[in-house]
Amino acid sequence: TVLLSSLMSGRMFSKDQLQDLSGEATKASCKNNIAVMMVRLRSKLARDGVTIETVWGSGYVIRKPMVARIRQLCSLAAQAA
Repeated sequence: TVLLSSLMSGRMFSKDQLQDLSGEATKASCKNNIAVMMVRLRSKLARDGVTIETVWGSGYVIRKPMVARIRQLCSLAAQAA
């Protein structure tokens, strides 16, 4: 997804930035949509030991060591296909 690709850069993104990247409308309820998407991403990635951190007041980030793990998992998935 766009959100995961953005977070894999290792940069921190606020809900507003993720909302813009995802193409969600600018309604206040859409910020809750970002939170729901993050919960879903976290649950999928947690199976492989990857965590998305919430930095209160700032946003969300995947730390660099986790980014390497995601790339490794994507590579293994591509080889299996």
